[in-house]
Amino acid sequence: MTAYYRAPYTALILAAGLATALPVRNNAGIAKPNVARNSIDSIASPSIISSVSPMPYSLEEYFLKNPDFAQNQARDQILLLDSLVSRASYIFHGKVQKIEEREIELQGSQGIVKAPVSDITFDVMDVLKGTPQPSLVVTVSRVLRLEPLVGGEVLWYLGPKASTGLQAPVGGYSGDFHIIPNERGKLVVRQGGNRGLWNSENPLWSSSNERELARQYLLDRQVPIARADRIIIIGDERCCSELLPLDFILAATHTKVTASNQK
Repeated sequence: MTAYYRAPYTALILAAGLATALPVRNNAGIAKPNVARNSIDSIASPSIISSVSPMPYSLEEYFLKNPDFAQNQARDQILLLDSLVSRASYIFHGKVQKIEEREIELQGSQGIVKAPVSDITFDVMDVLKGTPQPSLVVTVSRVLRLEPLVGGEVLWYLGPKASTGLQAPVGGYSGDFHIIPNERGKLVVRQGGNRGLWNSENPLWSSSNERELARQYLLDRQVPIARADRIIIIGDERCCSELLPLDFILAATHTKVTASNQK
């Protein structure tokens, strides 16, 4: 298996039971009230911060000074696929072409704070929500360690761009999916595992029409009928498995976006 991700991703994707590598603290698979809001200056609500310790500096400075806390907050956001789709401003599958590291200046309470960021250039392979484009540059904070390596593929459910110019997957790691090459086709997994994308209380298919739309999407992508039928059955289960076919998650996401657009 090719290692396309920086630590701690490498250790995660080498293990089949990678959902146990990071704790899942919300058994229902639904985000906690204080959810991450997709940028270094809004990863957690001020109420969470104030309960930890008083601070004479801004939220941006807090995360720069406490990267472990920021990462833990991102890991705690276990979102349903429905939530990822509804909250994302842009959803794409892409291959990393270039990563450039730099610093940006953020206005803190006591002056300018320098924040380490990465500009990641993607070749866009599929766009499921948003305007199609051949390439995309996403600027992410290095505090959360979201960046893959050059040559790696991701499926990102991106939140809106912050005023700082930073952008990140919805819910931190929850909208950050990694593509793993496999002899039977590409597999997809998010850091912390796929469990929580749907469950018995929140089934994947809201109707038989959604299921059929997903199947038709696969057929339109020239997936053989027998394989399309096997893939669609995955969504009939009461909860999702640790590793999912990329074709399946693309089909399910496309269906959710289509259903949302029709409302």
